[in-house]
Parts: sequence; C-alpha cells; structure tokens
Amino acid sequence: MSFVHLLSYKIFTIFDKILFVKTSFLSLFLLFSGLALQAQSPTLGLLYKTANVSDGYTLFTPTGSNNVFLIDNCGELVNEWKFGEMPGAVCYLLENGNLLRAGKDTIEIRDWDDSRVWHFALNANLGVNQHHDIEILPNGNILCLLTDNISSSDMFDLGKDTVSVPGLIKLDRVIEIQPVGLDSAFIVWDWRFLDHLIQDFDSGKPGFGVIADYPELLDINYPTFYTVDFTHCNGIDYNADLDQIMLSARSLDEILIIDHSTTTAEAAGHTGGNSNMGGDFLFRWGNPAVYQQGTSADRKLFIQHDPKWIPSNYLDGNKISIYSNGGDSEGTNYSSAVIIDPVINNGVYAKSSGKFLPLDYDWTWKGVILGDTMREGKMSGLHTLPNGNFIVCETSKGQISEISKAGVVEWVYKNPRGSNDFLQFEVIPAYENSMFRAEKYPSDYIGLQGKDLTGIELLEGTNAISDTCSLTTGIKGIDVFNIGIINPIKDGQVRFNEIVEFDRISIYDFQGKLVETRSNFYGQSFRIELVDGLYILKLAQGTAVQSAKIIVH
Repeated sequence: MSFVHLLSYKIFTIFDKILFVKTSFLSLFLLFSGLALQAQSPTLGLLYKTANVSDGYTLFTPTGSNNVFLIDNCGELVNEWKFGEMPGAVCYLLENGNLLRAGKDTIEIRDWDDSRVWHFALNANLGVNQHHDIEILPNGNILCLLTDNISSSDMFDLGKDTVSVPGLIKLDRVIEIQPVGLDSAFIVWDWRFLDHLIQDFDSGKPGFGVIADYPELLDINYPTFYTVDFTHCNGIDYNADLDQIMLSARSLDEILIIDHSTTTAEAAGHTGGNSNMGGDFLFRWGNPAVYQQGTSADRKLFIQHDPKWIPSNYLDGNKISIYSNGGDSEGTNYSSAVIIDPVINNGVYAKSSGKFLPLDYDWTWKGVILGDTMREGKMSGLHTLPNGNFIVCETSKGQISEISKAGVVEWVYKNPRGSNDFLQFEVIPAYENSMFRAEKYPSDYIGLQGKDLTGIELLEGTNAISDTCSLTTGIKGIDVFNIGIINPIKDGQVRFNEIVEFDRISIYDFQGKLVETRSNFYGQSFRIELVDGLYILKLAQGTAVQSAKIIVH
C-alpha cells in the first residue's frame, strides 16, 4: 500500500471512529433528553391512573372544538366524530352505537364511522334555539331545552313585579321532537314554565294565591339574583320507569320533576297524566325558600348542574346525582358531588312540614383532585358508574376525573383540544380546553359491543403515563411486553424478534407528531424513512396499547 493510500486509509479510519463516537453520543443525548422529557409529569392527557379505575370509555366534546372524542382509560383516542358547527353543548353515545350530538343549532345523529344518519336545525326550521342539554327517549324522540323570551309588560300582566326588570324575561321550555327521515322532525310534546306560575303581588292578576300552599307552581316574584334569566335550566334527564322529566333550574338553586305522560294540552294545565297534576311540579329539591317552605339556611343546592337519575342496576340505583357548583352550604369555596334519595309513597313524592324529602343529602363529597380543591363556578357535571364510582367534569380546567365512593381519586384526564390542538407541556389559557360535560360508558355498554376500540393516538402527542399504561383487556393472545424490538433502528428497518400481528402500528416524534403508521400489520419487519432521532413506537391490538422508545440511527 502506498504512503498516500495508507495515509488516506488512516484518515478515513480516524474519521469513521470520530463519526461513530459523535453519532453514538448523539444517540445517547437524544435518548437521555427524551427520557428526561418523559420523566416530567404530563400536563395534558392522562395525568393519573390507578388499578382501581372502572373499565370503560369516556366521551367528550370541547366547547371550542367541532369534534367529539372517545378515549380509553389510557387516554388513547379510540374514535372521533367531526362536525360542521360548535357544540351546544352535549353529546351522548346511544345504545345502537350511534352518536347523538347537539350543535349550536343543529341536532345530529352520526354512526360509528362518522356518517350522518339524521340532522335537524331547530332555529332554521322551527325558529327556536336549543340550549345546554338534550335527552334521548326510548322511542328515539329527543327532549330539548328551549327559552321563552317574554316581555316585561306581558310578565306584569301575569302578576310579576317588573319595576326592576324593564326588558325581556327568560323562562325555560321543553319540547319533544320526533326525528323523521334524514333531515326532518316534528314537535310532538311541549311544556312551559309559563303555564305553571303563582304570584302574591297583585290579586287582580292571574295565578294569585298563597305561595306556600302551591309548591307545584313557580313563584314568579321569587327574589333570585338572576332577574332576567329567571330559571336558567342547564340540564335535563328522563326516567323511563316513572315517565318523568327532571330539570336543573340554576337560577332557582333547585331541581324539579314533571310528568311526561301528559298530552301537550295537559302539560299546559294542572290535571291529567299519571300523576293527575298535568304539567305542575311533582317534586322540587334544593331550595325550599322558592316555595316559601324554608329560609336560605335550608338551601342544599347552589347553582347546580347535571342532575341524573342513577340507573336501577347501579350501586345507588334510583337515587339522584347532582353537581352542586357552590358546594353544600352558603359561602363555600368548593363544589360538591351530591346524591339524594327522594321518598315516593304510592306514586307521590313525600314532604315533611311542607318540604320535599329528603331533608338532607344521602351522600356528598367535596375534596381535592391532584392537589387542587374541586371548585367550579359554572357549568361542569357529575354522573355515577355501576360500582358507585363517579365521574366529575371540571369545565374551567377541561378536566375529567373518576373518584370512588370513598373519595379516592382513581383517574384524571386533562383535555388537550379546544380552540387549538395543544401538545404535551404547552400552556393552555383559561377555558381554552373547556368542556361542558363528559360521559363515561362501561366496557360492557351495549353501544360499544362489536366496535373497534383499538387505540389510535394520543391527542396531546406524547404522554409518559400513557406509555406505561395497560388496559384490563389483553392483546389477542400476545403479551407485548415479551416482544423484542431491535433498537436502535438501523438501515431504515424496524425489526421485531419474532413474527407479530397488530391492528395498528404508529410512530410519533417527540413533539407528538404522527410520522409513520401501519394498519393490519403482520410480519417481522417494516421499512421507515425518518431522520435520526428519538421516537415513540406504539403497538395496538384490540383494546390494548403498548409503547416503546426507539432510536433511529
């Protein structure tokens, strides 16, 4: 070998060694940098999970997004529906697997694959505006909350003292619509607060009487702080066994129950239906001062939201759960999860000394979630699960938590979507990721049966807790933890130590961007074209997801 050739050989040999050291150092730097990033506690997506979390899937629609998301207990997205207008404000997974969603004007039903089944724009077709909540009935009809805007002069004619309320006054209304075809609906039932008023202001006006003698009617002169938005209903629920509807009247600090077995004509009166009370209140609870059967000291609910009858096969079956935003007493700095147990004798809601029973909560919880006291001044929600655990949605934080009946926090998830798509560790301005409510469905919920619940991706991009999370259901006969991945990845080939089968393989960079994906993979290797760096490889089969860090070199 000539001197030139020998010198060239040594130079290139030295260069190769330097290059090897540098690339090895880069790999180690990327690895440890990535590990350091992963070591930080996540600020978005799955924040906390214990082994005692209930099996199930959580559905939510951020107030600032057109989309609806369904996630598993590891925070992995399993399905997504995309709509053309902002939410208004709830969505529900139906027993047939379809999604019912209220937009700002349009109520829609989509199938699991996001194809439109039915839609109807209420304002465009009926000149009315749905707000806050809707409720599906067993026959497929839908209950909607509406607002009656009544002039101050008309309210004065009904006996309201309107000196301090010169403009419009709002009272709520419930309609039942029957979906027809692909884009039509008919109103088949109608109920109004306006038809169930009492007043002691003017004996010459309709509805004059002694307020305390008529708890089934609304005192139109009750001194609520919300003089214009007098009832402000923010939640509606239906009990098929009783054929009754429950409303949450935020401005009155109480929940109310009415008879649904009436005709529309009967609903406007005081007789008829199973109760023979027409559309009058069968039950009200939370603030007996509204019907002059107590004082502020007797109040139990404070600007509450989301009352629901607990299904009869659940731990607290046939009771009622409520999110009390203002806690369980006046002047508190916390919110409360509340359960009450109404007393029904021979089909009639019982009272004691004029007050509807119970006189106190059956159960209540106020506490701390990941170091912060639960306190929500508006919106938010609560519902129970079969084992007695309950789901809390904190609107301002965009946060969903599962808490046991004993008050132990079992699971916490922070929504990364809203006006923008936020990635892990990004700072989210207040309410930018908010959601009105969230619903969790048990794994055996009939609407989930036969559906592909494979994890697709993390909405926040990457999450150290999700990476080590496992679901109760295993991977179809394969224990992913025993599958080896040849790491680092060389020559653009991802290699496993054996032939594997997955529904989906996804690769994310460390900014959370999906950069590579394979569906219905079967084999021992596949080719990628990625720049050198640290990545997250996610393997999904069935409802299980396993993640691993890989270095592309």
